[in-house]
Parts: sequence; structure tokens; C-alpha cells
Amino acid sequence: MWVILRQIEGADGHIGYDIPWNPAHLLPVYEGPVYHDFHHAKFKGNYAGFLPYLDKYLGKTHIPAYLSYLKGKKDGLTPLEIEQNELAAEKRKKYLNN
Repeated sequence: MWVILRQIEGADGHIGYDIPWNPAHLLPVYEGPVYHDFHHAKFKGNYAGFLPYLDKYLGKTHIPAYLSYLKGKKDGLTPLEIEQNELAAEKRKKYLNN
């Protein structure tokens, strides 16, 4: 049974799409493909989609871009709008530091 669930999670984690009605989100320790994408982008302190609870308990999950994505999604923004907001914030930060 665990092998089947792990294969479903592995396939879903690598699909690259955040599908809201995805039944894999019913798994209790699963964050989804977006979290797994951040795992590939930030290897240090991010243990992948199936073990996000380790990130929380070890205090390493606070990847600013991932948390920004979650906040933007909650605010009803599209992934493109979230990315554009991040880029604009980086530009402002660079401008203020110069």
C-alpha cells in the first residue's frame, strides 16, 4: 500500500502543475508539486513533497519564495502575478540598497 501511495506522490510531485482538485492532496503529509518544485530549486533544508513536516519541525521550510507563493495563492493571484510581484519586490529592494 505504501509503495502505491509513494508512487502516486512521486508522479504528482514531478508533474509541475498545482491542480486544486488533485486527490493526492488528501495525503496527510503531502504539500504538492509546487512544494516539490521548491525542493528542486532549493536543496538545502527542503526535504521534498512527501516530508514537509520535517522542514517545519527542523525549521528549514521558510523559503521566502514558497511562502510568498502560498500567500499570493490565498489572495487569489495567479502564479504569473505572484512571480511578477516577487520580481518587482526584488527590484525595489535592489534600488533601495543602492
